Amino acid sequence: MKHSMKFRSLLLASLRELALVAGPAVAQQKKPSSLIIWGDDISGFNVSAYNLGMMGVQDSEYRNRTRRNPMLNSRIAFNVVLVAVLLAAGICRAQQPAPSPSVPQASPAPQEAPAPVIQAEAIDALKQMGAYLHTLKDFSVTADITADEVLLSGQKIQVGGENTLTVRRPDRLKATVRKDETDIDREFYYDGKTFTIYGKKVKYYASAPAPPTIAALVDAVNERFDVSLPLADLFVWGTDKAPVQDITSALHIGPATIGGIPTDHYAFRQEGVDWQVWIQKGKTRLPRKLVITTMGEEGQPQYVSVLKWNLSPNISDKMFTFVPPKEAHRIVFAGQTADATK
Repeated sequence: MKHSMKFRSLLLASLRELALVAGPAVAQQKKPSSLIIWGDDISGFNVSAYNLGMMGVQDSEYRNRTRRNPMLNSRIAFNVVLVAVLLAAGICRAQQPAPSPSVPQASPAPQEAPAPVIQAEAIDALKQMGAYLHTLKDFSVTADITADEVLLSGQKIQVGGENTLTVRRPDRLKATVRKDETDIDREFYYDGKTFTIYGKKVKYYASAPAPPTIAALVDAVNERFDVSLPLADLFVWGTDKAPVQDITSALHIGPATIGGIPTDHYAFRQEGVDWQVWIQKGKTRLPRKLVITTMGEEGQPQYVSVLKWNLSPNISDKMFTFVPPKEAHRIVFAGQTADATK
């Protein structure tokens, strides 16, 4: 009797909890949220004595078995409570609102590239530099070079070197070009009449008649022999041939110090090329550093040149005339005949 009362109390409590949880939900639901199918003849639950008469009749034998087996009452109570909990969970789950479908996030609109800026002070700085360079009659400049070489694999290799230039305007020039880890070690001579290139390592040289001024020489050797003189741009700025009209962006970046000398840093852009120049402050508007980035080539290689100037060099006319060493061999420029060298 004691176990029977305990069983009834547990059962009533479970059903009361089920009513509290499921009652409002059932009232709101037009259709049942859960379907329970009871199987027949699949377990001991089919026997009335094990299910409080749910699947059969409540006879005297049922009462006798439950009185004799208090553990059976506990088992029955546990099963009923378990069913009640599962039913309540199903109803509560049905009460939860269905998850709203995820709304795809719109990708941000691509931002337009800012319009190129051409600052007048940057263009004026180039003109001032060119004008000052053209006031120099005798000078020499040494450029410490670092340049990127891009391998077939795309890997960048930085190579050093040195270029020198000694000038006496309007018709004397000597230049040298040396590149580390290569056979490039060349000398250029111009004495107002003849232009010569000499390869110091290979011991070959070529000579050709030349125009009467340095400015004309720069264009002539480029057009006739596809030869670019080192630091040739120094003779272009401040003239009508300066490519100011090709500049699409010109910026004054700010002050900087190069080799202990105060400078102004400027950045420019042309088609396929970004370049920067550091111009000395004050009246001596000399370029002190130059960086060129070739945007159109794979790996965007850079060329960097740091310039050291001597505005009072000790020079003589003899240094501009080439005297071939005994072991040197004369050759001709491509497209030049042997008679043209005489």
